[in-house]
Amino acid sequence: MWCERYSECNIVFAGDFNADRSKSDAISTIINNYIADHSLRRSDVLLEKDSLITYHSIALNQRSRIDYVLTPCSNMVTDFDVLDLYTQIVLITAQLK
Repeated sequence: MWCERYSECNIVFAGDFNADRSKSDAISTIINNYIADHSLRRSDVLLEKDSLITYHSIALNQRSRIDYVLTPCSNMVTDFDVLDLYTQIVLITAQLK
């Protein structure tokens, strides 16, 4: 696992994956498989914030979670939040241990 092999490194993957992982489609399956294959953990799930919405379109009447903070170490991210959902740019802040 990356945590043990590179214990001196802090690795965090964060960004717009442009896919709702809760849906069953080809892109979500690829992303889910990559996350599982590399033993990555979703910070929203670890911190019990998996109900956070990171995409909201009033015009399309759609809401979903397409932005993620991933890490191989379950205790690396101590908090994160969506700062501004109603602009075209979603701002996510994360605190690292």
